[in-house]
Amino acid sequence: MQLVEANSSIEATDSAQHAAKDLLRVIQDLGDKHSNPVLEVLESRSTLMQQHKYFAHETEFTGRVLRAFYHCHPSPDHNADEHGHFHIFIRAPSADALEWTHLAGVSMNNFGQPLRWFAVNRWVTAGPWLAANVLQTQLNRLPKATLSMDLTERWLIAMIRFYQAALHELLQERDRVLMDYQARAPSSHTLEDRDIYLLAENRIDLVLDLQQAAVMYAT
Repeated sequence: MQLVEANSSIEATDSAQHAAKDLLRVIQDLGDKHSNPVLEVLESRSTLMQQHKYFAHETEFTGRVLRAFYHCHPSPDHNADEHGHFHIFIRAPSADALEWTHLAGVSMNNFGQPLRWFAVNRWVTAGPWLAANVLQTQLNRLPKATLSMDLTERWLIAMIRFYQAALHELLQERDRVLMDYQARAPSSHTLEDRDIYLLAENRIDLVLDLQQAAVMYAT
């Protein structure tokens, strides 16, 4: 498949500004522990099992709006510099506790730092499939991280809120790529096609984006 990559962007909004501050604060807190989001989840394990879902505690947070897990595995689109990735799910609207839809994944390098956001086909994670505009509405309702949450949860929420505009672009691109597949093969079950794994990706340069945010919010 030919992948169309979305462009990274951040917003000059009060919400994004608060998210940038939250993200810087949790990065500082992780630094004070000489830790990172991946180390917090793995809890110094000496052996890492592929495909195992890591999160040492209850994975639902922010009022049961989000859930996430971390794992490692060789995928069709695996990058050599990737250690593993978080899969992040959001509650489907008007659904019971078992109804979670995949929001995005965030790929992490060997130093526990983010490489890219990515969106996969439905067969990869299952669950209901929601269009980008519906997911955006859900994201608009996402509460802020609080100090009562653990560091990885705070980091994930701050990342989602800080990159909300980029995530919306990613999900729109995901939908466009999927529609293109469906237009070329209208009778196929595209969402369950195991030859289609990655639909869109959005590379992350966290240091640069936070630097740009600092300049943006200072003006």
